[in-house]
Amino acid sequence: MPRICLIEDEESLVELIKLNLELEGFEVFVLSNGRLAIERIDEIIKLGTGAVEIKSGYGLTAEAEIKMLRIIKRLKQNSSITIKATFLGAHALPLAYKEDNPFGKDKNTDV
Repeated sequence: MPRICLIEDEESLVELIKLNLELEGFEVFVLSNGRLAIERIDEIIKLGTGAVEIKSGYGLTAEAEIKMLRIIKRLKQNSSITIKATFLGAHALPLAYKEDNPFGKDKNTDV
C-alpha cells in the first residue's frame, strides 16, 4: 500500500482529506505543521530518498490551495532535497459540486 504524508493544521480538513486519500488506497500519516514536515524530510533523506513529490489540488478553496503552495515553496527553500509539486486540479470536490450531493448540485457552477 502506498504511503502518503498529509500536512495540515486545520482539524476539519484533516479528516476529510485523510478519508479521501484512504479511499484511494493510501496509507496516510498526518503532520500538523511545517516544522514536522521539515523533520520528516530530513528523516527520508537519511534513508536515501533523492526527491519528493508533493501533490496540490486538494485545497477545496482558493485560500486553501494558496496556503498549500506557500508551504511547498517554504519546504523547497528549507531543504536540500529536490521537491516537485504536481497539481491535481478538481481531484477533490466540495460536497456542493458533486452530482450525488443530497442537497443538490449548485446550478450556477459548471465544474
